[in-house]
Amino acid sequence: EVLEELFGRGKEAGLLFGLVIATIQCMNLTATASVSMEGKGLWLVKSLPIQADTWLRSKLLVSMLPPAVGGLVCGLLLTVAWRLPAWNFPLILGLCLLIAWAFSVVELALGLHFARFDWENPAEVVKQGGGVMLSMLVTLAFLGGGVALFIFLGPLGALVLCALLLLVALPIRLLLRKNAEKNLTNL
Repeated sequence: EVLEELFGRGKEAGLLFGLVIATIQCMNLTATASVSMEGKGLWLVKSLPIQADTWLRSKLLVSMLPPAVGGLVCGLLLTVAWRLPAWNFPLILGLCLLIAWAFSVVELALGLHFARFDWENPAEVVKQGGGVMLSMLVTLAFLGGGVALFIFLGPLGALVLCALLLLVALPIRLLLRKNAEKNLTNL
């Protein structure tokens, strides 16, 4: 009954579902933020015959995998269960992919900035890493702001949210691509 009250917005349900599913999925992303997971084996990454941006892009894609699968499964099930119009499924999946990409980019930048390789146990990186903690706070702020935007502005709020995500994440990604070699060398 609570879900029906929250999501009983008819045609707008797909937008709200996509926003909530993607944000909840992105709260668990640690692969990109924890660049430090390579630890003492970072020299292996540096010695690989691949470009630094290829390594960064692989971290982004791995990080996007859980939200993509979650958006695919949840989007399909919610569209069928709630008898939403068919266009809600690609909408939910698209929002999940966009939000996952944007968060992965921001978390990768934070992970590179707060890299720490002096850990003894890999769990330390996730639990004590500044990049991971900061990225979780950013995700929580996004969840609250995104839902508020949607509640007050409806579908226009989702459009504003997507535009804001692109305005923040795209320049960061381009900067990461441009400075990929330097970032990897400095680690």
